[in-house]
Amino acid sequence: MPAGTDPDYFRQVTAVPGSSIQDHTVSHRDLTTLSAAEQQAEICSARDTEQRLYGTAPTVFRPPYFSDDADTLQAAANCGIRTVVTATADFSFGAANIYHGGLLQPGDVVIMHFTDTLADDLRRALAAADAAGLKPAGLVDHLH
Repeated sequence: MPAGTDPDYFRQVTAVPGSSIQDHTVSHRDLTTLSAAEQQAEICSARDTEQRLYGTAPTVFRPPYFSDDADTLQAAANCGIRTVVTATADFSFGAANIYHGGLLQPGDVVIMHFTDTLADDLRRALAAADAAGLKPAGLVDHLH
């Protein structure tokens, strides 16, 4: 995943207080199509790479495509993951999807992807938070 292929960029990103690198697998495959052992390899290998590159092991995991099953949750736990998250809004690729409709709400988890539209996506997400009277915060600090 991007954190493993461009570590210098992500070192800059994580220098911002409240930022961190967490787990999203090695290959971004739909984990529910894999065996339990393959799922664990995807999650643990990403964890190992992130620990080697950034000095800390991730404790939060977001399954690709928000697709998980009982094997995924067990594999994540076996890899030291403490929290498996989903999202309630996606501001990636020029979109602004708030899955529950309306404005962002306190506690919403917003995802974005590292694409060419990231800067604009971030501006739209921040504007949506402002319109809802919310102040964005790093997720990890509120989980553990």
